[in-house]
Amino acid sequence: MSPRLSSSQVPAPIRDVLRRLHDSGHKAYVIGGAVRELLVGEKPAPQDWDLGTSATPEEVLGRVGMVDKIFTISDGKEPITCLGPSRAQLLALVA
Repeated sequence: MSPRLSSSQVPAPIRDVLRRLHDSGHKAYVIGGAVRELLVGEKPAPQDWDLGTSATPEEVLGRVGMVDKIFTISDGKEPITCLGPSRAQLLALVA
């Protein structure tokens, strides 16, 4: 079985963004360096969190609002929207 992240390893603001996307009917995952850092046990905890979602950039902006970076990639099957909210922007979402 592949290693998995526990929801307790993911900060509440990130979980909130994931929940907002899931509640809108989209797939959403934590991706990138934060996952690698957590799985190999690097310290301190990641400060940069990237998410991948089935939502379009427009849907992300409409549902989540503020993002630091947003782009779409494709594996030839279906496009995947990637977003990287800054920590300050994520904290503002739950304030």
